Amino acid sequence: MSIVSAIVLLSEVGLAKVIGSVDDLGRPVVRVEVPDRGDFLAVVDAGFNRSLLLLATEARAVGFAITEDAESVELGTAMRARVLRARGNIRWFDRVVRIDALVSVEPTPTHRQDTARALIGTELLANCVLLVDFLRREVAIEDKH
Repeated sequence: MSIVSAIVLLSEVGLAKVIGSVDDLGRPVVRVEVPDRGDFLAVVDAGFNRSLLLLATEARAVGFAITEDAESVELGTAMRARVLRARGNIRWFDRVVRIDALVSVEPTPTHRQDTARALIGTELLANCVLLVDFLRREVAIEDKH
C-alpha cells in the first residue's frame, strides 16, 4: 500500500471516516484537505495535544494566516521549541472547520516528496475513534459526533 493516501468520506451507520495508511517509516498518516488549496500528508500523533502542527512553508502554501504570536512548547523529547500560531480551514470529515494550528519555524528534513510534514493531534481526535492496523498498514479515524 502506498503512503500517499486520500481522505475518503464514508457513511457507515451515520459515521464519517478518514482513511489513511501506515507509511514506510511505521507512522500512521492521513491526508488533510484544505478547501480550495489542495491537501497535505500528516502524521497522526496521539502524544500531541493540539490540533495541528505545520511547517511554516506548508502553512503558507495552504493559506493559513500565521500570526507573530510565538510560544514555547515542550516536545516529546522534553526539549522546548519556539512555534508560531496560525488559523485556517480544513475539511475534517464532512465539514469545513476553522482551527488554530501551531507553526514550526524550524526546517524539518524530508526524505521524499510525499513525506508527512505535519502532525494531527488530540484536539482533532477528541470525538473520534482511531484505529491503526500496523499489520495491514491501515489507518481509520471515525467521527463519533
